[in-house]
Amino acid sequence: NPLYQEYAEGIHDSGRHLLQIIGDILDLSKIEAGELSLDLEPIELPNVIDSALRMIRARAEARQVTINLDLTPAMPAILGDELRIKQILINILSNAIKFTEPNRAIHLWWESSADTPLTLVIEDQGIGMSPEEIEIACTMFGQVQSAFSRKIQGTGLGLPICIKLMEAHGGSLSIQSQKGIGTQVRLHFNRRPI
Repeated sequence: NPLYQEYAEGIHDSGRHLLQIIGDILDLSKIEAGELSLDLEPIELPNVIDSALRMIRARAEARQVTINLDLTPAMPAILGDELRIKQILINILSNAIKFTEPNRAIHLWWESSADTPLTLVIEDQGIGMSPEEIEIACTMFGQVQSAFSRKIQGTGLGLPICIKLMEAHGGSLSIQSQKGIGTQVRLHFNRRPI
């Protein structure tokens, strides 16, 4: 019966959403208590990026959002916790997909500087944010209110968790955004394998 199938899908989606909220709260509790332990090892980021993209590709396709990668030249290895870095990527990419209109693109590339050996850049063509909205989005449970964002489910925990996880890795996360143009999230990784 199609009606029962719709009910079952609604229950399933609600359960997954609740599980994500509980997971986010537990992660934040560990981070705030200083009990988050990282399993640091040399990591080849292209493999982690590929794994994260496999997990969110169906969402991107459902919203008709294209993800363009440019990982040339070869990226240097970093020292990090693969599971946590994948969590960061999934959160940032999921947000980019959620807030990008259909038939637009997300671009992902990397760069380096004298100060930062590797910066991963994720740029969307979404609704964008003002400086005040960026500040709200970076606070725990902070959700930017707009006609578009009210249609989107979320807890307001994904971005703060990503910021804390980047800091735990000895790196940082920065955001540049323009209303109606899009958002650029930069993940600055400072640790290299010895």
